[in-house]
Amino acid sequence: MKEGDVPGHYPLAGLASQLREFYLHFGYADVEIQNVPVLDRDHALVSYHLDVIPGPVYHLRSVTVENLNAGQESKVRQLLGMKPGDIYLDEAITDLYHKIANEPLVKGYSFGFGPKRDKNANVIDLSLSFFKEGGESGVTIR
Repeated sequence: MKEGDVPGHYPLAGLASQLREFYLHFGYADVEIQNVPVLDRDHALVSYHLDVIPGPVYHLRSVTVENLNAGQESKVRQLLGMKPGDIYLDEAITDLYHKIANEPLVKGYSFGFGPKRDKNANVIDLSLSFFKEGGESGVTIR
């Protein structure tokens, strides 16, 4: 969109989404993007202003791994790449799905996950519940 174009319904939605991802990448789990159009009815114009309210940076407080033996759990913690005290990154979870696909110790497994935020302490407790693929009909996210 450039100056003079007729805006669509949500012309900056893509930009807002990209900004949200950028802030999430740096641990701002509560980032808010406000997109407020300002109408100039006299001149039939609209301008847009994006406000980013980042909120606090969240850190990982704990990781609970369920349904794996000690060796598998150790490998999963290593592959996760986040340990308690680190900045919490959602992308570490996505990356873990790809990493376990090529890891012989957990081949054939998948997992559900549940990040639990403590907004007072700005920390997240992460739960990873593993299951054999094809062994469960559903996944519970806590």
